[in-house]
Amino acid sequence: MISATLEGISDFLEAEERKIALEEIRRVLRFGGRLLTTYLSPPDNLVQRVCVNIFTRYRFLSQGVKIIQIESLLKQTQFKKVDILHCSQRGFSVDLAYAEK
Repeated sequence: MISATLEGISDFLEAEERKIALEEIRRVLRFGGRLLTTYLSPPDNLVQRVCVNIFTRYRFLSQGVKIIQIESLLKQTQFKKVDILHCSQRGFSVDLAYAEK
């Protein structure tokens, strides 16, 4: 199983380039290979958001791309069994996208 994050791809590439990147990922996966991507959202709570930014200097890369767009791109690039899972705990949100070749 390949575990990767497309957050950097999502932030720095245009829509067509994202599709090309996903096509290349699909191309190099073996038959039945799996792709798992994560999308981190800023904390819901303002105080938590400020603390995370101050102490970790973490930048939320996925703020420009919605998980529904990634789900659509995965289907367009012929990934099979595309599943999206939203997890939230203590004000932090993570979306997971799972797809198989």
